[in-house]
Amino acid sequence: MQHLFTYGTRSEPTKQTEVGEIPESWQLAPLKSIARLLSGGTPSKERLDWWKGNIPWISPKDLKKPRLNNVEDYITHEALNNGSCLAPAKTIFIVVRGMVLAKDIPLAIAEIPMAFNQDLKGMSVNPGYNPEYIYRAVVWRKSSLSRAIGTSAHGTKRLDTSAIEELVLPMPINLKEQDAISMILTAAEMKATTLEKEIAILQEFFKAMLEELMTGQLSALPLIDENALAHNIPG
Repeated sequence: MQHLFTYGTRSEPTKQTEVGEIPESWQLAPLKSIARLLSGGTPSKERLDWWKGNIPWISPKDLKKPRLNNVEDYITHEALNNGSCLAPAKTIFIVVRGMVLAKDIPLAIAEIPMAFNQDLKGMSVNPGYNPEYIYRAVVWRKSSLSRAIGTSAHGTKRLDTSAIEELVLPMPINLKEQDAISMILTAAEMKATTLEKEIAILQEFFKAMLEELMTGQLSALPLIDENALAHNIPG
């Protein structure tokens, strides 16, 4: 990611800016000129019928992965009209309140329209910009937001909304380059996700095999023999 935001995809000369080295033709722009911030809310929990709908509703607990599709909570249209906000697909969500901000600033992008609570802000990207690129750029720059994290009167952490609006992003003037960078980073993300799943499967396989070895359900002799053959050790 660092390489792409420094050199772009066209091997052009670079220049120094307040966000670091970027391609010469790129410009800097505050987020407020690129996206509109949306505020959410929580429908009454006392209305149990409101929580049996088909509209995804997210809170900070859902921002554990970069892409949002299947979530835990769903609300009805009546609930939406009485306490929340429906953000369009490709909205970028950021946590602005909660103790999680003491460790990180969670971000994710919605793949479908979603409602959300008051501990998040949604960034609805303006036409003419690639939402996937903006998401990556915000992730790349999010460490600069840490200085704007404070503590509320109740003791919880909060991120100043104005800091999000003023966050400066490196912007290719060519939409095609935004698209190209997004495609490269999305492909890398998909590859990483695949590898993580493969690692998880291998770890589960190892745990299962270890349990069988420890309980005597599986003999270790074949494994010892295979290891000896691999290292040319006489049996």
